[in-house]
Amino acid sequence: MSANVAYVAQFISGNVTKKQTKDKIQELKAENEELKRKNKNFKRKLYRYKAEIADLKQQIVSQPHLVQTTTTVDKPEVVTPMTKTNKFLDEVPSISKEEKEKVKKKLLVLNTLKDSLKEQYKKADTGEKKHIDFDTNMYTIFFYKTVSRKENLKFIVLKRTDRDIVPNVSIVKKIQLQK
Repeated sequence: MSANVAYVAQFISGNVTKKQTKDKIQELKAENEELKRKNKNFKRKLYRYKAEIADLKQQIVSQPHLVQTTTTVDKPEVVTPMTKTNKFLDEVPSISKEEKEKVKKKLLVLNTLKDSLKEQYKKADTGEKKHIDFDTNMYTIFFYKTVSRKENLKFIVLKRTDRDIVPNVSIVKKIQLQK
């Protein structure tokens, strides 16, 4: 746009040749044709959208009024240590309420520990310890990750290692690990 203004200023002052004027006219004609083409495309799109809106309005009007119904979706039962305990106690023949409470507490602790151990085992890294220097009690730990595929248990060696200095007081028993 500013190029057009600059051209007009040059044209008025008389510093423009006929060739420059012809070139500018050709450029403006091409720009005008491009704008006409875009305008035509936008009009086509607008017509399509208006027709589509009219069709949708017609569908809404002709559609029978829907009766609202509510449906309930059963969520899968979440299995927690408490639900396991309650389920087990429901299956047990009748016992006194006091005994039931005692059993419930012990089963709840047992189920909680069992689930916790399962989760810890799934995420566990096992390590192999190698004693490096007997004087300073420096140990290097190589970490393994347990992977269970169906019936097979595999250990994957991770690149991570750790070095620890262990005081003599903390060492209870020294054992030799085999590969």
